[in-house]
Parts: sequence; structure tokens; C-alpha cells
Amino acid sequence: MRIPSGKIDQSIYFVALDSADLTTRKTGLTGFTVYRSRNGAAPVVYTTPSISELSSANMPGVYVLLIDEDTTVATNSNCEEYCVHITVTNMAPVTRTIELFRQEVDIVLDTGDGYTIRQLLRGLFSVLFAKWSKSGNTLTFRDISDTKNRVSADVTTSSRGAATLDLT
Repeated sequence: MRIPSGKIDQSIYFVALDSADLTTRKTGLTGFTVYRSRNGAAPVVYTTPSISELSSANMPGVYVLLIDEDTTVATNSNCEEYCVHITVTNMAPVTRTIELFRQEVDIVLDTGDGYTIRQLLRGLFSVLFAKWSKSGNTLTFRDISDTKNRVSADVTTSSRGAATLDLT
């Protein structure tokens, strides 16, 4: 299972088995304790785990856990493993892992310049669609929201000189 970073409305399923025979499905369980660990960190207890049984008649022993705590991957990671350990009296412990992944498309182009697709689109959209102004030999292109200068370029009638970019 994969969950986008920061998303807190996704659930995972698990089957509750009797801790003695490891075969009989357990129904009607409540009072679960859930520990979570993200990216190898020390286990932390879920503050308010949301677990419900799907249907003791139609799917006996099948429960669902809402994954809603600590789901944002670190800024220097594209994905991280997330582990939950679920226990309750008379149930064999259940351990599940999922992958948290960064959803944004921040792929560095193979130009050697080190710009991401997102950054290049910011500059492109500013030049094509946003407000611009000319002062002397300098053209300045604003961002779409008109909050900062994205591209400033020195120009003359015959050539374009150096450009300053702010694609953050």
C-alpha cells in the first residue's frame, strides 16, 4: 500500500486472529493499542487510533485502521516506510508496513542546471502569462500572483544580456 505524504484520510485493513490458535478470526474487538514508526524512528503510540470492524457477519475479523498520524515525509526524502503494530487482548499482534511518498513532480532535468520541472514552469509561466515591465534596458517578469520578480533580463535592441532568475 502507498499513501501520499501528508494525507490523513487513508485506511489499511488487517485480520484479527486469536492469539492462542492463530486461526480463529476475532470479532467484536475494541480497545486497540497501535504503535507507529516512520522511517526507522522509535515507536510512538497512536494518540487516538480509529479502528472499526467491517462486518462480523460478512467479513468476520476484518478491521480497518485510519492512518492519520505522522504521515508527512521529511523534506529531504521522496518516500519513507511507515510501520504500524496493532495489539489488543486475545488477538495475535498485527504488523503492517506502508510506503509514504512525495506526490509532487520535482524531477531534476538532465540539463546540468539543477532546475526542477516545477521551477522551470514557474519561470515559463511568468514570461508567457504574467505581468511584465521594462525599465531602461531591463525587462522584468512577475510571478502569476504578482508577488515577486521571477525573471529579470538585460536587453538591448540587438541582443539579450544576463538574466536573473528567482524560481523558488
